[in-house]
Amino acid sequence: MRTSLLKLLGMSILIFSLAMCRANANITYSPNGTSGLNLVYNGNVDDTFFTVNLPWTINFLGTNYNYIFVGSNGYITFQQGSSIYSGFSAGNPAVPTISVFPGDRRLYQLYTGEINAGTAQARFVVRVQGVDYSNAAITHAYEVHFRPGTSYFDIYFVDAPSSGNYNGGTSGIKNGSQFVLTYATTELSGLRIASSGSLYAPQVSITNNQSSRKSAAQGTTGSGVHIDQVGDNLTLNVEQHGTGNFIRGKNWAGNAIIDGDNNTVNLQQGTAAHPSNNNAVGLSVVGNNNAVDIRQDHLGVGGGGHRALLDLTGNLNSVTMFQNNSGSGAHYLDVIVNGSSNSITSQQQNNVAKDTFINVQGGSNTVNTMQQGSGSHYLDVYLSGNGHSVGVTQQGSGNHAARIELYNQGGSSTVTLNQQGNTSQNYSLSQQCTNPAGCTTTMTQQ
Repeated sequence: MRTSLLKLLGMSILIFSLAMCRANANITYSPNGTSGLNLVYNGNVDDTFFTVNLPWTINFLGTNYNYIFVGSNGYITFQQGSSIYSGFSAGNPAVPTISVFPGDRRLYQLYTGEINAGTAQARFVVRVQGVDYSNAAITHAYEVHFRPGTSYFDIYFVDAPSSGNYNGGTSGIKNGSQFVLTYATTELSGLRIASSGSLYAPQVSITNNQSSRKSAAQGTTGSGVHIDQVGDNLTLNVEQHGTGNFIRGKNWAGNAIIDGDNNTVNLQQGTAAHPSNNNAVGLSVVGNNNAVDIRQDHLGVGGGGHRALLDLTGNLNSVTMFQNNSGSGAHYLDVIVNGSSNSITSQQQNNVAKDTFINVQGGSNTVNTMQQGSGSHYLDVYLSGNGHSVGVTQQGSGNHAARIELYNQGGSSTVTLNQQGNTSQNYSLSQQCTNPAGCTTTMTQQ
């Protein structure tokens, strides 16, 4: 009987945490099974590894390999094999590793083989099946698919350990000294991992429709402040200084409008000794609890291209947006909400272009975004349904891009995304939550 040497306290980067929804997959769940594979091992083996030769060279974390080492304790290593069963950490095993279900385990079957050789669908499949070291009732199975000439590989969590995980470690991608990515191992789901170790996603970029809206916003000129407020407990402060300014209508035409209920709107484009630059605003709130606060060069001290466009229809509202700058930036912000509990907070800072497009429709809403640093970030968020909550941070000098779409199909979603650092990060999530208790996704890339 072994004694546990490790009490797992945390993980270096949390990337995926989901509650019973299929949305942690960034690919369709399609494992191979055992069909067409060779049975490399069949038995009951503990604390060992198998050397597996590959039919082509693959790249993992910047190094090319012709073979891998499949460990019996829920992981695949590169450079050399490992049989460690406890003390898992970012540096243990001290080699590049795909940690799938790291823990004190036994391996029952190992299958490998090339599928669809010579075709565009060619892939080399590794399938592992086993149990917990001390409890054969706790089973696990996973597959890793490598493809020739691609910059990614796939992991399928066929049968996640239901409990036990004796001396278990963090699931993720590590380079031998630190985690590049960590993830939750949600059963019956799959992940596509880039060769660099980050979560793989198709390149996210601005759509034609968004590009047209942005061009229209940037092309607006004209005289300032047209506000047509109708009723209720208004407190309105407008202060504009400096270059372009104006506040004028959700489609850059007509009046800005603010319709009713408890209001309190502070629009401000400038101050800190008044510099502000090319501004604009848009606006149009219609009803209920309100309290909008749009700033644009809030202590950024000038130099920003700004713009903004808000069209919020109803319920408990409370929006705060500000875009500042101290250089030749070209911010743009476009938020359209429809109803319910609302509360959108946004922020874009510093120079270089930054776009934000958010389209929320019904439910409890709550969106937090922040884009800052010298990177030319892009963000597109779409929510539909009840109870959603999204928090996004993109910062640093990398040109980060993200698209998030959440659909309530029985359960609501909570998403936290953090992309940062000097390397450009790219992330796309389309989540359909069917779990009545809700789905949670947390992603950090740096």
